[in-house]
Amino acid sequence: MYERAKSLGDFRLERYLERGEAMDAEFCIVEEYEKRERWIKAYSLYKRLIAMELERPGSAIISM
Repeated sequence: MYERAKSLGDFRLERYLERGEAMDAEFCIVEEYEKRERWIKAYSLYKRLIAMELERPGSAIISM
């Protein structure tokens, strides 16, 4: 379903889930790609997740 949705255009899970949850879901998808030895798809999704994490880390530390 994820691949089908991605093929229809600019599909992003962040539109439907909170950012952290979307990243978690996509990380699970990466793991599935690895199990199925779909290395290119896993790599490209890893790149996207790393860029998102560098842009705004999901586990922000709040200082008091």
